[in-house]
Amino acid sequence: MNNYQEYEDFIEIIKVLVPIFKKSEESIHIKKILVETIRMLEYVSNINVSKAAQDEADRLGLKSLTKYRWEDQTKKSGMNDKKRKIFHWEHYYPVEQIINELLSLKVLDKESIYEVIKKTEIVWILKEENKKLDKKYKSFRPDPDKSYKETGIVLLYKLKSE
Repeated sequence: MNNYQEYEDFIEIIKVLVPIFKKSEESIHIKKILVETIRMLEYVSNINVSKAAQDEADRLGLKSLTKYRWEDQTKKSGMNDKKRKIFHWEHYYPVEQIINELLSLKVLDKESIYEVIKKTEIVWILKEENKKLDKKYKSFRPDPDKSYKETGIVLLYKLKSE
């Protein structure tokens, strides 16, 4: 399980970016920086795996998908999924949803930011599972666990934010 200290630098960046973005929401540059900051949380986030994705990884002779990151997907020494046709690196809580929650915070302090960004989790799923998820829950999942269950995606591990 991750701890608060791993998030401190991200919290400081977000504390600066959110007020700037709120003043000028048309600023695509600030939005890009905010999106990339949320995406960078992948490096401190837990990784979960769908049962179907791990079954496919096992069939292909790969180790536990929790050991791989997005950049390992296309490497021959990694997952060897050259064109990213088999597996999908998915945000359990969509990036856009995290950003909207940050923008709606009444108080923008370290604790409130942490409560939002600690939800960032990554899930390795199959491309076909992602298509089902995107059909109904592309960028907003009020209850991600329910969203995954409704689309028939079985996750192997309990997430830290539960």
